[in-house]
Amino acid sequence: MAVPPQLRALLLAVNALLRKRRYHAALAMVKGFRNGAVYGVKIRAPHALVMTFLFRSGSLQEKLRAILQATYTHSRNLACFVFAYKGLCALQSHVQGETYQVHSFLAAFIGALLVFRDNSNINSQVIISLLVRHEIEPTSDRAEPAWDSVSLPLFFPSPICACAYALSLSK
Repeated sequence: MAVPPQLRALLLAVNALLRKRRYHAALAMVKGFRNGAVYGVKIRAPHALVMTFLFRSGSLQEKLRAILQATYTHSRNLACFVFAYKGLCALQSHVQGETYQVHSFLAAFIGALLVFRDNSNINSQVIISLLVRHEIEPTSDRAEPAWDSVSLPLFFPSPICACAYALSLSK
């Protein structure tokens, strides 16, 4: 099947745009937003489905609405956090001309304050899962740890998110 010349020209123009280093930060933010949204749906939808049908009373319509609301909230919060985190990291490295490890700390802290400031069950579960992932990962039983070939950053976003979340609850 032959591709129309207009579509081929459009694809070439888009690919040329994507290859430019100048747009790397913006594209990373968009990709992070998309990945956060997709991951939020993949994680929350099955969990909400099972928990709603096991422990919630009400009509089928009310249960489906609760599942969709929980999935939407989880997905939106993860997507917004990744967007803010990537954007703030890029902004700091652009302003200072270089990337420092403290950029990750500041971006995660500010992003968590912006996104996870509401005291909700979903935000609490996100923060708990981030902390558990951070604490369990180094102790997992692997033949070869994933971080052997790479140097670990000084600051990890997940415990910083938890600290920012705790600070936001203490208002």
